[in-house]
Amino acid sequence: MANWIMGVDMSFTGGRAVPVSWFRSRIAEGVQVFLQCAWTGGYAGVSGIRAVARGNLFNAREAGGLIGAYYNANPWFTPETSLGEAQTALGDMFDHIPVLETDWEIQGTTVEQALAHYRLAESVGKRSAFYSARWFGAYVDFYDLRLAGTKYHSAKYDFDPDLDYLDEPYGIWGRGDLIGEQYQGSTQLEGVDVDLDVFDQDFFTEGGDNMPTIEEIEQAVRRQLGTGEFSSDPDDTALRFVRRHTDPDNAVDPVTGQSIPSSLLRPPTKTIFRRLDTIEETLAEIKQALSGDGSHTHGAPE
Repeated sequence: MANWIMGVDMSFTGGRAVPVSWFRSRIAEGVQVFLQCAWTGGYAGVSGIRAVARGNLFNAREAGGLIGAYYNANPWFTPETSLGEAQTALGDMFDHIPVLETDWEIQGTTVEQALAHYRLAESVGKRSAFYSARWFGAYVDFYDLRLAGTKYHSAKYDFDPDLDYLDEPYGIWGRGDLIGEQYQGSTQLEGVDVDLDVFDQDFFTEGGDNMPTIEEIEQAVRRQLGTGEFSSDPDDTALRFVRRHTDPDNAVDPVTGQSIPSSLLRPPTKTIFRRLDTIEETLAEIKQALSGDGSHTHGAPE
């Protein structure tokens, strides 16, 4: 059973990172999730996003909020370019977001292109969900069977924090696939322009379904290095995680067989994971990184 909580969607926030005090005030009012734009799908305004994205998420997390980000699927740039731009905007905070939603609202973006963005977000250890609205169904087929099993964040601006999609579905997604609904657009909250949402709390909790536990990773490492085998099961997230982060010079998606550019490996893991001689050394490196004691230092936003 989903636990629905209040959240906000942020983008340019007036050209400055919002202070911690603002996030604490919102949390006191019942807002718990803070979702930040990391890539608009093009380079117009990219400097504005880069100026605030990392700082907003850092401060939201410092205040005790749940955090996530989104990037826009688009027909012009490869998913790898989109992800790289999102990583640039978020900096070290990319490693702290459990969710990277796939915004699907740019006309001309096909099912194939949108799914490629969605799957790439998953391949770097993030939970993803499509964000869109009924109107966009005029341009793509929301009942395309290739969308089965994906998550969905619906938008309907009726100023009511309910879940209209469940009563008025317009796509392949069912009750178990819905992770949020944006019910109000541009709204000023203490001088900051945001959109208002309700979210499934579990989807934004770090260590959720799509992130392997330390125990799962340990089992995966022992299988990977002990037998040289890895899984072809797309749901075996632990082995996929290990495959990406223990061998960055030869990273291959075990499901698709495609190579993964080292630039797409998550910081700080891409800087400290390397070919190691023993299982215990590999486990020590992974556990150190996941505990936050890795080689990458996180500082306060400027």
